[in-house]
Amino acid sequence: MESDLAISLKELEEGKLLPIIPLEMKEGVLYSHLNELITSVTEWSVKSTHQYRKITSKVRNKKLKGRIYDAESYLFTSPMTPKNDIVKSLKKIRKGLWEYKIGGYRLAYIPNKEDKVVTLVYFGTRENLYKELDSLFG
Repeated sequence: MESDLAISLKELEEGKLLPIIPLEMKEGVLYSHLNELITSVTEWSVKSTHQYRKITSKVRNKKLKGRIYDAESYLFTSPMTPKNDIVKSLKKIRKGLWEYKIGGYRLAYIPNKEDKVVTLVYFGTRENLYKELDSLFG
């Protein structure tokens, strides 16, 4: 039987979606263990695409990184609830996508209401985000 660490590393190598934990994790074994704990006390589970993980892993500004974790944490409880001008659904060709504003940056995600799963798709500046989403979904 494979350990949780071996399974997590295998999923990482295969590029499968991995659970997001609102903490910076150093050991792969903590991903599945903590996601089970968080999912048991929240309504939604949160996963991310390879592209999202690649972009956010390059963020070095600690304050921005903390704000990204805050946004990810919020998505565990109410990803489809508009929050002032911070959280909103996108329109037209981007319908089905939502954004969470983090200063001059945007976190784009797709909530699946049936499965209660949020998939984090992209993180970037407003201009780059919309260009990227249009190329992916347009």
